[in-house]
Amino acid sequence: SSDAAARPAGALRADYGFVATMDKEIMRDPEREVMSLRTTVLGQMSEIRELHAADRRRQIVITELLRADHRRSTKIIGLRTAR
Repeated sequence: SSDAAARPAGALRADYGFVATMDKEIMRDPEREVMSLRTTVLGQMSEIRELHAADRRRQIVITELLRADHRRSTKIIGLRTAR
C-alpha cells in the first residue's frame, strides 16, 4: 500500500506534500519550469565537458605510464636474455 511506501524507517512517515505543491506551481507557470530545466541541462552539459576534459588528462597520464612500463619490461627482457 502507499502507506507502507511512505514509511521509510520504523513508524516515521515521510511527507511528500511538497511534490504536489511543486506540481501545482509548475502547472501554473510552465515557462518557469522550462527555464529551470534549461538551466539544469546547461549546467549538466558544462559538467559533462569538464568531466570529458578530466578524462582526457587522465588518459594521457595512463598512456604515459603504459609506455614507461613497456620500456621497463623491454629493458628487463633484454637484460635477462643478455646473460
